[in-house]
Amino acid sequence: MTCQHAAEFIEAIAADEIQPTPEVRAHFETCPSCAAALAAAVRLEGLLAANPPPLAPDGFVKQVLQRAR
Repeated sequence: MTCQHAAEFIEAIAADEIQPTPEVRAHFETCPSCAAALAAAVRLEGLLAANPPPLAPDGFVKQVLQRAR
């Protein structure tokens, strides 16, 4: 397992969309760089979940569509 290959799974693992295979898990356990990247992605997911985006104001979609036309 290379760092480049492991990096492909970081976002999905952090978002809890997939569970790492034993091979991927072993890589994260032995590679400080990839482990740090995964930890940062997990922190980011937590921050995003704790701060949902604000709701769009009334009529926003209608105004955008009118301007786009």
